[in-house]
Amino acid sequence: MKIRILINLFLFSIISLVEPAFSNNKFKKNKKLEYLKIKSIKFDDRYRTDNFKKHENDTFLYGDKSNIPAKLNYFFYSLFANLESDSRVASETLSSVEIFADKQFNLGSLITAEGNVVIKSNNAILNSSKLSYDENSKVLKISGNIKFKSEESFLEASDIEYDFINKKGFILNAYGSINFQEISKIKFSSKDNSKQIEDDIFKYEKDPKEVRFNNDSYIKIGNFYRKNEEDESFTDQNFEVKFNPIVKTRFITKKIDINNNVWFSDDLTLTNDPFNNPQLKIRNKNFRTSFNEDNTKIRSEWSWARIEDKISIPLGPRRIDVDKNQNFKWGNGYDKDKYDGFYIFRRFNEINFDDTTSLNFTTFFPIQRIIYGETESFPNNEDLVISPKVKQDINFTDYFGIGAFLKSEKNNRKFIFDISTNSLDFEKLDKATEINSFLKINVSNDETSKKGKKSIYEDLSQSNFNLEKSDDLTFFGSYRSKTKNGSLGEIVVKSSYGVQYDITTNKKRNNIKSSTERSLSIGNYESSSRFNSYNLINKNRLLLSFKRGYEFPLWKPENESNINDEYKFSPVVIPQGLFWNLEGNLDFFRYEDGSKQDLFLIKTGPKVTIGEFKKNFFDYTEISIMPRFKFNRGQSPFNFDQVIDNKAIEFKVSQQLYGPILVNFTTELSLDKKESNEDILINPVVDIAWSRRAYSINLFYNLDSEVGGINFKINTFDFKGAGKRFN
Repeated sequence: MKIRILINLFLFSIISLVEPAFSNNKFKKNKKLEYLKIKSIKFDDRYRTDNFKKHENDTFLYGDKSNIPAKLNYFFYSLFANLESDSRVASETLSSVEIFADKQFNLGSLITAEGNVVIKSNNAILNSSKLSYDENSKVLKISGNIKFKSEESFLEASDIEYDFINKKGFILNAYGSINFQEISKIKFSSKDNSKQIEDDIFKYEKDPKEVRFNNDSYIKIGNFYRKNEEDESFTDQNFEVKFNPIVKTRFITKKIDINNNVWFSDDLTLTNDPFNNPQLKIRNKNFRTSFNEDNTKIRSEWSWARIEDKISIPLGPRRIDVDKNQNFKWGNGYDKDKYDGFYIFRRFNEINFDDTTSLNFTTFFPIQRIIYGETESFPNNEDLVISPKVKQDINFTDYFGIGAFLKSEKNNRKFIFDISTNSLDFEKLDKATEINSFLKINVSNDETSKKGKKSIYEDLSQSNFNLEKSDDLTFFGSYRSKTKNGSLGEIVVKSSYGVQYDITTNKKRNNIKSSTERSLSIGNYESSSRFNSYNLINKNRLLLSFKRGYEFPLWKPENESNINDEYKFSPVVIPQGLFWNLEGNLDFFRYEDGSKQDLFLIKTGPKVTIGEFKKNFFDYTEISIMPRFKFNRGQSPFNFDQVIDNKAIEFKVSQQLYGPILVNFTTELSLDKKESNEDILINPVVDIAWSRRAYSINLFYNLDSEVGGINFKINTFDFKGAGKRFN
């Protein structure tokens, strides 16, 4: 049963991660296309071959009465709207089309250009061997080594045909790369930019250059195994998802059929990997996109994830309404603590109140609870919400859960309200409901604060000085939230509300990194007492916190700035070196009953990273040792914030064993006097990873709490060049 659950979760992980390639890049509403007035299409010597004999009457291919330039604009616009998924390339930016060729001739209504044909607009350029246009049938044909290029996107094809009357056509043997992040910047109005596009069409880089990690998306299924010796139950499960858009992707297909606003392919393959042979590919059967002024839809009859060209995992049909910002409607998960194990959910269409505010509803169906007819997710009805959970029979209202997520983000303000319940039984509603909400206001609203936090894979700028700053005022409120306190584990806070002010600054000067965090918080908390964990107390609390950290480079060799195809096991260049870390923290707690707790924390120690993670054997080692000491005065009346584990050593090691197999181990070695040797290690976690450039799979397990999980990541990249066709 457990194996089946894990398989289902793994499949669901991949399904969910595939969709951000489309769902997080919103298609904008198409404007009505209008044919533009073009006076002439002129020839130029720039693209003529040496043996071409110039004739006086060849100065212009078409006269003022021809409308093919406007029709080519229409075709280019459609190409942008469908391949680049964004119609912000307005028709006014496609103000002209120029056609160059070695020779051209008319035969009745058929107009033909042959030999090094170049079609150029302000926004793009297309090169081929031959172009023909029938003025009667309005059919355009382009053939022979076709290359289509905009600033950040590229398309190769053997043939293109389009009927402007019936709005039908096709593209044969298509290969391309698309940068979703730069679509809105396709505005080549200057001659310099247009000239750059012209030059690049013939010498466009095949091999990807300047490949740099951009972001990652992940599905984290945590805590699926936690065994309590007393009652043989399993508790504390969770499910965490983070989606980021795939910035630049490559695709390949034998044919794209065009029918009005629908672009269709029998078999289309996508990859996030900039290098060949791709480590991860998504194959789609009967793949199509359709767009209109109201919505853009992506459909796939069936999809597979192809890993290393060895393992194919079926993903099922894909149905995405992009403008409605739907990642997926149906899904599943595993949460023993909340849903008694395996569950499925159904997400409804997003409700958009305006451009800044949206509301999502989700229903949950606890399948495992329904099958067994009992639950261990709630205390008895007459007990407190923090009381131990007990086994009890269920009724029909326990078959359902519901959640609502309200988000509003405008300028420097962000509001989140998240409410969910794992039962609709009104008698236990207070023990089934969870609420988390906050309003965050960026007080400074300056450029440094807008940058936000960098990815864990990103290094700070290589410049001599770098500064990041955030200045936030947060109003918060919660019901039945959980907080973690060292060796005590997770503790439920029944309710909390208040206000917090944070100032965070990250600096880098002369290769020395420093971080400063200052915080003032005032709030009301209701949680378990330090003296009796089953007794609820309610008190106001004031917290003043100051934290400062440094990283000093003792040895730092020169590292490459970008990865290449030798990096098969890592999406980033490993920052090798020997560093010394120092961190200090001051916390001052004040409670309404007169209790107070003052904390001074200091930890310091070395971190060494050796190896590039390129070779197959022991080519990456990272070790960090941080002795930590806490000095406190006074005690908290609460259980969730009392100071514990005063003396310990934070230890972390990462070691490549062979190829993509990476072992990580983190723990805290307690130096306090303990009653038994079993209490020496605090939260020891073993993490075994299958690490690849394009993706990674991590299995982790906490030896102390007997909690484990799986984490599946897909990495995305920025790069220049088109890349090469892949199988």
